[in-house]
Amino acid sequence: EQQRLAHQAAADEPGALRNLGCLLWLHGQYDEARECFRHPGHSSYDTATKSNLIRTELAAGRPRRALDLLLQVSYAEEEMDFDRGLAHLVTAIEARREGRGPQEAVRERDLVEAVAHFHNVVKANRVGVTEAYINLGITQYLSEEYEDAAEAFIAAAARAPSHEALSYAIAVCHLQAAGMSVVPEAEKAD
Repeated sequence: EQQRLAHQAAADEPGALRNLGCLLWLHGQYDEARECFRHPGHSSYDTATKSNLIRTELAAGRPRRALDLLLQVSYAEEEMDFDRGLAHLVTAIEARREGRGPQEAVRERDLVEAVAHFHNVVKANRVGVTEAYINLGITQYLSEEYEDAAEAFIAAAARAPSHEALSYAIAVCHLQAAGMSVVPEAEKAD
């Protein structure tokens, strides 16, 4: 009931409606957030709402819908590249989770697309570059490009030295590049 009242109160104020959508998104209420971002009161030039809608679709696990939306909108190119890269990365992860083989053409295409978009963000060297390096490392790891993944994680660690998980990711990449399994043999049998 409170959400409905908030939505009604914000309906005449696009900024308030966008902020309500962000709050709902933070609480994991993606469908409700989506409705706030899709409200007809938003201007067609409202890029913040467009990017929030795309990120809501990604958070809700709907990367293909996010990719479709990215074909219809325009906002800062490096932000669009980041969102495109993330959508392709999530799509590739979902393909792997659904049991499609690692050589699946769809998954490979999405990984290649993700790498290209994250590289564009890294080259722009703007806000979000640390996250782009992390996602680039994840994408390259999934593509079994372990040395490139390690380099991306090293670049991210240089920008975010307090992010301790990056040193673990770097070590795992080096082990994989050397042909060593990350999972001990005893654990593989379980």
